[in-house]
Amino acid sequence: GDITVGGKVTGDLTIEDDLKLTSDSAQIAFGADSDITLTHVADSGLTLKHTATADDKPINLTLATGETDIAADDVIGKINFQAPDEGTGTDAILVAAAIQGRSEGDFSASSNATSLDFMTGASEAAATKMTIKSDGKIGIGRDSPSGSIHVQTASGTDADLYLQTAATTDDSVIHFGDDGNASAGQILYDHGDNAMTFVRGSEAMRINTSRTIFIGRTSGTPSSSEFGMKLAQSGLLQNARDTG
Repeated sequence: GDITVGGKVTGDLTIEDDLKLTSDSAQIAFGADSDITLTHVADSGLTLKHTATADDKPINLTLATGETDIAADDVIGKINFQAPDEGTGTDAILVAAAIQGRSEGDFSASSNATSLDFMTGASEAAATKMTIKSDGKIGIGRDSPSGSIHVQTASGTDADLYLQTAATTDDSVIHFGDDGNASAGQILYDHGDNAMTFVRGSEAMRINTSRTIFIGRTSGTPSSSEFGMKLAQSGLLQNARDTG
């Protein structure tokens, strides 16, 4: 039957069946000074909180396995997202998305290399679609990326990369840099002029909306007093160099 406790229970408490906290905002506190709390948020969910108010007191949630011999591809921890009560059943009640930590090899005294997998489902149990490797490389559609970011699609599907702005007056830019200069070179699409430009310090080459190519200048026709080249769509090539 039901047991109502209004005071304090000292020692361990074992409950062999359900434990129900039936009041809104019910709270479970952990620690001698109740520094960690798990609180019910009515009709919403749960809040895990560190109650300390001092600086640098984050809340940590650790998913820990008890395995004593981690081998390659062992899942160390996983968070699943699922709608198990969906009335249509079949695919609808499978795990729809997940995030998991997966070992890349046997753990040892000198290695705990782990990948973080991001999994989604379409008409399936969620499967890995993006992976962040232990060395920081990102694979989208690929488990073993060859570079910093590696995108791979299924056969018959194009691999597309979109840089889209909200306004036609903005630019789409790819920057190339190093520790000394975060933007040493750029490939820039000027949406206002509908022109593709290549920049090294300043603009070095431009392809305008008429498919005319300018090198060393942004428009017009090179003259004998300035460096530049113009290649029109018609095939007409005009160039000049500074003789000064």
